[in-house]
Parts: sequence; structure tokens; C-alpha cells
Amino acid sequence: MPQDDTATIVAAAIGQAGREDRSSPARRRAKKVFIARVLFFIGLAGAWQSLSLWPYFGPNLTPGLQRIIPEIIRLAGTPMLWGAMWDTLSYALLALLLGAITGITLGTAVGLIRPVRRSSRLLLEVLRATPLFGLMPIFILLLGTGPVFKLSLPFLGSMWPFLVQTSQGVAKVDSVLIETVRSFRVPKRHVLLRVVLPNALPYMATALRLSLVLSILITVGVEALMKLPGLGAEVALSSQYAAMTEMWAWIFYAAVVGMGATLLVERVEKAMIYWRPSGRSA
Repeated sequence: MPQDDTATIVAAAIGQAGREDRSSPARRRAKKVFIARVLFFIGLAGAWQSLSLWPYFGPNLTPGLQRIIPEIIRLAGTPMLWGAMWDTLSYALLALLLGAITGITLGTAVGLIRPVRRSSRLLLEVLRATPLFGLMPIFILLLGTGPVFKLSLPFLGSMWPFLVQTSQGVAKVDSVLIETVRSFRVPKRHVLLRVVLPNALPYMATALRLSLVLSILITVGVEALMKLPGLGAEVALSSQYAAMTEMWAWIFYAAVVGMGATLLVERVEKAMIYWRPSGRSA
């Protein structure tokens, strides 16, 4: 074999070994996380089975997994499940979209205009700390109990993270950078779209993660309280008729919806801020 070919093979082998060495710590971390999650779910299942045998709770309140799992499988084959999921997700995502548009618009204005930011800080903190479900009687009087009411509370819940995070992100953009760009007579619209908002994008990504979870939780809560169509109504009706096995199956699917949405938004967040170390995959 020629000497040049031998050197090429050795160099390729060394490069491959180096890549494996660099990737092995990440693989070990992923393996440890996977094992920890499996052990957690095993422990959770064991604790649940223990509760089902405890006289204080009993199988009527916390039925065993041998009853809940068949009910979960049964519901998966019914159109009622998919209809309830669609009712919940459609309202939650629409509220998220409207909340994002409103929150980013208002947050950008608050972050750019210093007098508005200073004068509205206390008001925003008070409104953000106000419990939304405490406002339900007012919204019922104003909007009734129809689709607009079901959309209003998750809209408000998802708007606040966008408003607060966007205003903070816009306010923290380097003023020297903005003035430098303006000195080249760049139109204000381009300064906003190409300098200010991209620099505030990490804050918006955080707001997206928070708002999506809040939108789903509030939508399910409104459905449960007002018996509006969706996963929350199915949970509430099952509890009302003491169908505890079915109730826990519906709660399982509500948790699956929330978990799936969280995993999806984490990937979207990484794509939005891919240049940051936290946004890059290991």
C-alpha cells in the first residue's frame, strides 16, 4: 500500500476517534437523563398503586393503573377524545396567537418609549399579579359564556408574558447600537425590524414558552369551571358523575397535550435563538 494512502487512513481513523470522544460525554449525559426519567416514572407508578391500596384514598378515588390504562386505551379509539383535544388546542393556540401579536406590539412600544415604560411599570406589575379567574364574573357579564368568553381569559394570560418580556428585551437593546444604525440614515422601520426586535428575540422565546403553557392551563380551567366543550369539561363531568377512572384518563390526556406542546415549543425556541449556546443542541 502506498505511504500516502496509509497516512490518509490513519488521519481519518484519528479524526473519527476524536469525534467519538467528543460525542461520548453528551451520549452519557443523555443516557443518564433517560435512566433518571424511567426511574422517576417507575417510582410514580409505585406510589400511585400504593395510594390505591391505602384506605384513606381507596380504589374509588385513586383507582389502580390496571383500571386507568385500559380506560386510556379505550378513549384513544373514540372520536370524543380527538374532538375534545381539538376544542382545547384550537382555542389555546388562537389565544396564544392573539396574545403574542398584542403583547409584542404593546411591549415594543413600552420598551422604546422611556416615559411610557417608567409610568406604566407599576400598573403592569399590578395587572400581571391579578388572578385571571377572579375576573371571571366580570367577563361573564360582559361577554356571556360563549366562545368569546372562552377565548378571553387565555388571551389575557398569554399576552402578559409577551408584553413584559418584549418590553424588557427592547429596553435592553444597546442605545449606542441603535444610534449608530440611525446615523447611516436607516429608516426607523428597518431599525425596528432588523435591529431592535432581533436583539429582543431571546426574551420573546422565553415568553412563548411561558405563554403556551399558561394558555393551555387557563383554557382547560375555563372549560372545567364553565362546562364548555374540551378536555376540561370532560374532566369536570367525569368527576361530577363519580367516574373516577374516566376522570384520571382525561387528566392523562390533558397532561399529554401540555407536555407535547412544551416539547414542541422548546424546539421552536432553539430554532429562534440558535446562535446562543443554550439554543444549540449538544
